[in-house]
Amino acid sequence: MDKPFYKIKFSSTSCNFEIRINDMPVFSYVDTGMISTQYPINHLILKSGNQGISLKLWPQNSQSSLTEHSKLQISILVNDASDPSRMPTEVLVFQTPLFDKPMPFFEYKTNFKVTVPYLLKGWSDSSIFQINQSLTNEVLAFYSNIHNILKEKDFVAYKKIYLTKLKEVDTSIYSSQAETDSEWEELVSFLNDPEMQIAPISKNVSLFLYGDEKVISLQQPNLEPALFFENKTEKTQYQIPLFLHKPKESDRLEVIR
Repeated sequence: MDKPFYKIKFSSTSCNFEIRINDMPVFSYVDTGMISTQYPINHLILKSGNQGISLKLWPQNSQSSLTEHSKLQISILVNDASDPSRMPTEVLVFQTPLFDKPMPFFEYKTNFKVTVPYLLKGWSDSSIFQINQSLTNEVLAFYSNIHNILKEKDFVAYKKIYLTKLKEVDTSIYSSQAETDSEWEELVSFLNDPEMQIAPISKNVSLFLYGDEKVISLQQPNLEPALFFENKTEKTQYQIPLFLHKPKESDRLEVIR
């Protein structure tokens, strides 16, 4: 394949869950009922070779444990972005076992192999975080700064903070500069709607470590981002996920995903 494009497809019933690729979050579900969808994962793949995937399941709010009805099924697929007519190929398939006895928690880890035509630095050589008060204050200050930028809708300053992420993600999904510019303009136009305003950062947020403790994020209890725009008239939201790291050659937080 000239441009291998990987995605994960999954469906669940009667459980909350989190899926990570290379210890980076793909999707988390903290709700009730069932869900079935798919997500691209190239941006979490830094280079060819073995990739880690982990699943965590826990009971939904109305349950005290996982039951025989609790289930998560996943498949990792790859197709060629340069030839959309080709049928995708299955790389990995997994379904959780039958929980015939009540279980408070289930976790599964494995690997799958990929081939990609790019090499990204990402968080591979970043410093390892240890959560303490100093780091907490630093992360909160970083988020506060971005919140102020978004409150003023200064998207020029916002884009500068995102440059490394944008370059790496665009490389991983084979986006042209024209496509990137067009998508950015659409986003800015959408968020510039006077009804779209950045919501205050909740006091009920916590730090979460990812990427083998080299990436950190501030999130709500339901694992959704701390930063989001909201349109109270239309009751809609636009989330701003932020995943920060510290390159070893720097002592400053930067957005990496």
